[in-house]
Amino acid sequence: MATTPGSNLDLNLAAFASRLLAVSEIPARARVIAQALLERFPGTTSILYLLLEDDEGLCWSACATVGDDAQPDQTVPADAGTLGSLVHDPATAVYEGRTLAREEYAHLNIRRTLKALVCLPLVVDDALIGAIEILTFDTIPDRATLADLEPFCELAARALKASQAYEDERNNSLNSITRLTQFYDVEKVFSSTLEMDELLPIIGGKMREMLECAAVNIWMLQGDESLSLMHQAGDDPTTRQGMIQKVGEGIAAAVSDNGEPVLIHDPADERLVLRNQDVPEDGRVESLMVPPLIDK
Repeated sequence: MATTPGSNLDLNLAAFASRLLAVSEIPARARVIAQALLERFPGTTSILYLLLEDDEGLCWSACATVGDDAQPDQTVPADAGTLGSLVHDPATAVYEGRTLAREEYAHLNIRRTLKALVCLPLVVDDALIGAIEILTFDTIPDRATLADLEPFCELAARALKASQAYEDERNNSLNSITRLTQFYDVEKVFSSTLEMDELLPIIGGKMREMLECAAVNIWMLQGDESLSLMHQAGDDPTTRQGMIQKVGEGIAAAVSDNGEPVLIHDPADERLVLRNQDVPEDGRVESLMVPPLIDK
């Protein structure tokens, strides 16, 4: 009679925690977790995913795979297949290979006949942050064995959450250093010339580079308190270089009048709707910020 992998499980959580503490970043901790499961379930494949959000919504991101018999897609839609069931019900699930349709685990490139697929949720403070898949090819783990994994999964989830916080803090620090370096560079570049015709393109180009935006418009106040668009860096179909805005005619004119900066991030804002009228959809302004240029 075949022995169920992981039976009589003796998880040494202290040793496991020590291995997690030895590394800080998500990929390294994810591999430690997957490797620990492989040690307890020999002959299986363990895959760890984090539940992340990208431009298209929630998705599963494969962070570590240990075992040679399967490879996952790098990203999987959050509601897809067996992993998708965890989004609606974050509880351990066991699927027998013979009862699964191939479409339910289409995200896996499997080289052997699948005996069972186990989905373990990773939850922190009632929030699902990831999942572990265990793929078995010889036996089906029993429920009692999988229940023993709950403290392991809780520790793993909190370790990964801590890694996310660590990486966010590190990235924020690097961004701050980068921003300071950019400001130092900008100060040097802006001071390189006193000629307006040379300075305006430098300002526009540098600001566009720093903000990674579609366009930068530089408006200058005229003697009659109107604004003239003196320089445009990038592509903004809603304006043109040399155009004039009088008081009450646009967003830049309003900022010039009251000296208060403006940030608009909603395309449905009536000010953007007015600005975008008669402009093709692919050229419309989706967000906008307008700081005043004030001397003394």
